[in-house]
Amino acid sequence: MNRLVPLFIIVTLIMAGCKSKPKAGTSLKLYVFDCGRLNYDSVEPLGVADNETEVRDLIVPCYVIEHEEGRLLWEGGLASSLAEIAGWQEMDGGWRMRLDRTFEEQIAELDFSISDFDIFSALAAKAGVSPLSMLMRPRRWNR
Repeated sequence: MNRLVPLFIIVTLIMAGCKSKPKAGTSLKLYVFDCGRLNYDSVEPLGVADNETEVRDLIVPCYVIEHEEGRLLWEGGLASSLAEIAGWQEMDGGWRMRLDRTFEEQIAELDFSISDFDIFSALAAKAGVSPLSMLMRPRRWNR
């Protein structure tokens, strides 16, 4: 629970800085999308001992936060190009990743497009989404 407090504060500050407004009367909405999956032989590289959990499959979520002050994409998920390759992609070190549907395909079902977003998190931009406004420190981007 204590981990959610900083996230709530960050999202609140972000939404306070959004520029354009969606349709009048829009209330706060949160959309969660499946933007990929990961599978691990061992979770120890994630800082968890294998005997602490049986979980080896993880989702990669993307979040859209719609607020009267704008629309925010928080996290961009796995690279959209992975959706062009069927099945699991083997990675070095005993893990796999897959993306069955791109974020763009999923938001189209809600009549959204990338151009509808006012602000993006840094990871959304790293995933290939072109930012209009981006939240991050410049030195972090260059890592």
